[in-house]
Amino acid sequence: MTSRIKKQLSDQHYKDAVALSRTATSKYDYRRVADKYADAYKAYAKYGQVNDAQLQMNNYKNKGQIRVYIAADSGLQSKVEKELRYTFIDFTSSAASADVVINLSIDSDYKKEHEKRRTEALSENIVVSHEMVKNDKGELEKKNVYKEYKFNRKEIENRNRLDLSARLNVSGAFSYQNNYQEKASSYYTEFSYSGDVPKKYKDYSEGRWKSEDQLYDEANSDVWRKIKKDIAIVYDRITDI
Repeated sequence: MTSRIKKQLSDQHYKDAVALSRTATSKYDYRRVADKYADAYKAYAKYGQVNDAQLQMNNYKNKGQIRVYIAADSGLQSKVEKELRYTFIDFTSSAASADVVINLSIDSDYKKEHEKRRTEALSENIVVSHEMVKNDKGELEKKNVYKEYKFNRKEIENRNRLDLSARLNVSGAFSYQNNYQEKASSYYTEFSYSGDVPKKYKDYSEGRWKSEDQLYDEANSDVWRKIKKDIAIVYDRITDI
């Protein structure tokens, strides 16, 4: 395609941008105008500049920028920004100057139950040997010899849980809100034997203990998956501004 044809294409895009700018009243309209000027600039950029398309593109791009202020807890701010990191969104440090204000708060409640201890007295008759004895017919037959084992089983149980609640509130150019609830828990139980314990019984444990931080991370991860879906909705609303 020759430079003359490229220039004609650039001029046409430029005229379309000018026509569209005459009725533009919203940030969404300004971004459309910026896109048209961008087409005009790109069409002839290889050969130089024949008009002020690049200047107008930047001008309308700035007019179409949406200022977003985010206040979020627990490292979620960077995650929200990542989901909204697009060319026409400008993150600002002032809620007063923002077009859209996003507040995301999280509260957690950690509880560790009192340790539970239980001791159970057990007994069991177990075959320990055999002996030959005469039956009613005077015949020898093998007879089991039992021993009664008396022992104790001690159980120590620990449980904990963390309840996490989050709230998303969007204000400014539009309103949107949602609440979230998640919980995480763990337990760890130790079993031990004492006394005259049969060989087949061994100390053992059940469950896996998780710290408060581990429970928080688990619940927080579950909450974020829900919040992320709502942030996608918020983004769609922002693109309409």
